[in-house]
Amino acid sequence: MKIGGAFAVAAVILSLAGCVDGQEKSPVSASDLIQPSDPRATPEAAALLANLKRLSGRGVIFGHQETLAYGIGWREHEFDSDIKQTCGDFPGVFGWDLGEIGSEENIDHVPFQKMKTWVRSVYEKNGINTFSWHMRNFATGQNAWDTTPAVSRLLPGGDLHRLYCDKLDLVSDFLEIKGPHGESIPIVLRFFHEQNGGWFWWSGKSCTAEELKQLWRFTVDYFRNVKNQHQFLYCYSPDGFRAREDYL
Repeated sequence: MKIGGAFAVAAVILSLAGCVDGQEKSPVSASDLIQPSDPRATPEAAALLANLKRLSGRGVIFGHQETLAYGIGWREHEFDSDIKQTCGDFPGVFGWDLGEIGSEENIDHVPFQKMKTWVRSVYEKNGINTFSWHMRNFATGQNAWDTTPAVSRLLPGGDLHRLYCDKLDLVSDFLEIKGPHGESIPIVLRFFHEQNGGWFWWSGKSCTAEELKQLWRFTVDYFRNVKNQHQFLYCYSPDGFRAREDYL
């Protein structure tokens, strides 16, 4: 089954949480806890991961990309959503995109500063925030769908490595979003998505699997150990696949 684009995150964390309802979070028992890959994960990120595990298989979460930013016939209401207008409740997963980070608006013309406000509101209402990143091709400056090879040049020692680190610094600064008690809001970070398709510059058409693995590991290490950020859960989000080898 192929589910792409805006709804990919809903497929990846399918059946993981309930809708936003403003209710108190249920306590997490010791049996629900699993160890995050980051040993220094924030308590909020660890709790989110534990809740995802606990709720897996018990229901279906519905996600909607940029649902608070625009809809049919409207844009940037105070706190609104086509899903809310249609179904009477908000989705449980709220997707955002980092494409064009460093500009005033993202790839879908959503203002980054308003996005931060919405992220806080979602967190306070017990929703899950997830970010994809349609990065421009670092080799050409064109959009994410330009498949000119670039991945190997972003790795340490590559001629575009410093440029990539500068962009990671922008993302890092932006995603340091604080909750009501000064805590870093946990975020499901979904970069290099649909990598086993052929339409992005980080896909199998433009780099080897090993090159992408190296860039993924470098990116995670940079956020954790250079930027000291431990509020992220990293989401592996391939496109449709027919076999285990395709998925991996």
